[in-house]
Amino acid sequence: MTSGPADPEPSQAGFDEMAAAAQAARDSGQTDLALKTYADMRRRFPERSEPLRRASDLLVEIGNFEEGDILLETAQARFPTDAGIAIEYAWAAYRRRDLPKALRRWQAVRDTFPDHPLGYTGAVVALRETGALDAADALLVTACARFPMDPSPFIEQAWMALARNDPAMAAQRWETVRTRFPDHWLGYTGGALALRDLQRLDEAEILLADAAQRFPDVYQVASEYAWLAAVRQDWNAALVRWAGALARFPEQSDPRIGTARALRELGRFEAAQAAVDQGMARFPDHPGLLLEGAMVAHDRGDWLAATLRWAVLRERQPGEVAGWRLGAAAAEHLGRFAEAASLLAEAERRSPDPAAALIQHAREALAGQRWGDASDVCNLLRQRFPDQMAGYTGGAAALRELNRLDEAAALLDAATQRFQDAAELQLARAWLAHATGDWHAAIERFLACRAQYPDQPDAVLGLARSLVGAGRFDDAAGVLAEGVQRFPGAPALAEERAALPVRRVAWQEAQQRAVADVQVPLPPPRLIPVPEPGPDDQAADPMLRDFMLGFASMGGDRFGAEFGIVQRACGAHTQDLLRRADVSIEALCAMLEARFAGVGDPANTEAFVMTDGAALSEYGIRDRRGWFTQRSFIPSDALDADTFLAAWCARLRCHAREMAEALNKGNRLFVYRMTTRKLAPAELGRLRTAMRRYGPRNALLYVSDVEPAHPDGSVTQVGEGLLMGRVTAGPPGLSPGWLPPMEAWLMTLGNAWQLLKG
Repeated sequence: MTSGPADPEPSQAGFDEMAAAAQAARDSGQTDLALKTYADMRRRFPERSEPLRRASDLLVEIGNFEEGDILLETAQARFPTDAGIAIEYAWAAYRRRDLPKALRRWQAVRDTFPDHPLGYTGAVVALRETGALDAADALLVTACARFPMDPSPFIEQAWMALARNDPAMAAQRWETVRTRFPDHWLGYTGGALALRDLQRLDEAEILLADAAQRFPDVYQVASEYAWLAAVRQDWNAALVRWAGALARFPEQSDPRIGTARALRELGRFEAAQAAVDQGMARFPDHPGLLLEGAMVAHDRGDWLAATLRWAVLRERQPGEVAGWRLGAAAAEHLGRFAEAASLLAEAERRSPDPAAALIQHAREALAGQRWGDASDVCNLLRQRFPDQMAGYTGGAAALRELNRLDEAAALLDAATQRFQDAAELQLARAWLAHATGDWHAAIERFLACRAQYPDQPDAVLGLARSLVGAGRFDDAAGVLAEGVQRFPGAPALAEERAALPVRRVAWQEAQQRAVADVQVPLPPPRLIPVPEPGPDDQAADPMLRDFMLGFASMGGDRFGAEFGIVQRACGAHTQDLLRRADVSIEALCAMLEARFAGVGDPANTEAFVMTDGAALSEYGIRDRRGWFTQRSFIPSDALDADTFLAAWCARLRCHAREMAEALNKGNRLFVYRMTTRKLAPAELGRLRTAMRRYGPRNALLYVSDVEPAHPDGSVTQVGEGLLMGRVTAGPPGLSPGWLPPMEAWLMTLGNAWQLLKG
């Protein structure tokens, strides 16, 4: 007869059984039963320290700090070599917010147990809350050197950088955590948080996508990945990610709240309400679900339901100011104005800083480049809190980006009457002049700001950038040298100083080309033998044709033929002004800034004969100011030069008006093709400003040659309303009937439209 496995020791089995019973009582909220079980365990197992430690932890958790301390003091006397008891003793003081006592106890942990990292990291947490950040940093340097294989000191170092509001340093430290401890998920979620603060959202996205693959069973990773999509307002992605989190972690409430919010933001109110109802069945009276349920009714305009739900939220969560503020808005929509006024007054009474929420909302909208939202919030802020300067400066910044420059100037004028000596307003006026390209006014205003507010580094930065815009690079260099010395902690000044040589070269090259275009007679260029093709098989697709009609050509090199050929090949027969034009970037900016004034005027226009050196010749047309050279595809022997010039000038004038009208409407995506070189940042900035002067909805796609990091079809956003696409350049000598790489062009146009329009 063989014997089975040995039974566990009776004492151990009894201890584990009682510990499990105590934990079960604790989890179910039966505190008295749990404490009684811990007391029984101390009597039956006096040699074990765990019952004392767990009982004291429970007492501290329910707020009975004195009794918890007494138990821990008893435990320390009985178990002086137990590090767990000493650590719990320090945490108990921290939890009751007695930070000086907690620091003394953490010092005792380090003295008695010098090889335990919690003696250092626990003290750092307490030091951070007392504001002694330098002392905390010094302790962490010691801890990292003493415990190089333990992640906790390095993690605390990263949190310290965030506590100092230094997200750049935090991002570096989280990268160190990931490098040293690649299997620790906090290195990824913490790093994403720092990148989010830096507005480097694409990098945060990549980091969390990697983390989601590495740590599929860690809820914090799934949650942070979904919240990032919400921060980016990519509600479809947020919905998918919350669904995945809910499937893996059904015991968590946030995926249900996040799902409801994403559905609400997408306007799917029925589904959002269903998500709230399902969440409430699992988590009754959860404050986040109560809030989301009220928001669903509020956003769909069901004011009666919204009023009732805001009332429930106020009853159960009276500290939630949204219940009072948005409840007032719902009551006002129902015409219950007295109730609305009462609720709004109560909201402002309950809010520690009534304007703070609106100011934060405005800052988030500005940071997210949601200019319309920012303008609306700042307008509301000015109405409710007219003495808050943020409503004026933020509103002016939003209006400036929306190209509503006159309104921005009027708002700053009104604000100046109220806040006469405010540096922020004077700087805002200077930046407004800078945004319009009025370099003389911008320089004068920044000079006045620098003199009046010598402690403002932004005045130095604005002055330097405006001097650069005016081409006064030596003056800008002097201003930046002085500024870097005066404000060593202002990285923007150092970055601007480092970029100055590049800006100088780009500006000088642009000026040389502009002078050459205007002052040097241009010889008749050789004809590029690319006759305009008729539509090919793709033109039979009406959807493709209609899609291509959403774009307008701004010309480019190779006589602007390439994009025009692409449009015709898709059946889109446009008559855009610059469809056949060779246009330099300087000329394009000049035309936009002048609103095409003088285009088609006979005084500014000349005709010439273009030839390929053989039998083929045709009329060409060019603007005498160097703005463009254009093919006509009309043989030179078809009619006399004067007749051709008169007819073509009339055509140019008509198409110039149509182009200006299209820019004013902002309903097409304008395309500029440049294959011979890459545009400099200064040129792109001037182009962006020129486009925005017609209206905030205008956008331009600048198509350049491919690079290793940017293959065919790739599109990036280089500024508000300014996209850069990539298509392989054609051969230098184009043969008759040549067709551009259609697949690459269609990929580029589709990606640009998706990026711009979503």
